[in-house]
Amino acid sequence: MTVHKELKSYYQRLLSRHEGVPLKSDINPLELKKILSWILLIELRGPRDLVPTVVGSGIDNALGSHFTGKNMYDFYPEDLAQAHEVFYDKILSQPCGGFLVRNIAQKSGNLGTLEISVYPLKGPDGIINRLIGSLSLKGTALAKADLSNKLAFMNVSIVETKFIDIGFGVPSQE
Repeated sequence: MTVHKELKSYYQRLLSRHEGVPLKSDINPLELKKILSWILLIELRGPRDLVPTVVGSGIDNALGSHFTGKNMYDFYPEDLAQAHEVFYDKILSQPCGGFLVRNIAQKSGNLGTLEISVYPLKGPDGIINRLIGSLSLKGTALAKADLSNKLAFMNVSIVETKFIDIGFGVPSQE
């Protein structure tokens, strides 16, 4: 089972234990032990302020940098930032899950594909402004790339986005 299927199964179990979207505090790392190194927790702190608060070691190692506490929008060029803003806003406002696939290339050619699954969570105040996600990489060159600066993201294309119904419907794909 892929990391994304494992996370979806875990999130569905969380939903069955709660009415509505689960709280971030409902996350039990022991239940995610098998995939924990590929899990991240993210907080939307304001417009274009999307900050991973926990990043699994597999993710940091594969991407060649530490992203905990860093605003993800600082790494994106404007067109990519706009696409991500729409994607995450829809997930948090609907609420629903989301799956995003990005191809990452540099002048030397295609480095690989990065896949992200995310699901909404409530913060301690009951506001849906957190996410739990999983990340997977395909392509050996991508695993060796340093994606810690904006230049590394300059040749990124989003090749797929889809929304996942968690019981509240899904927004339009537009």
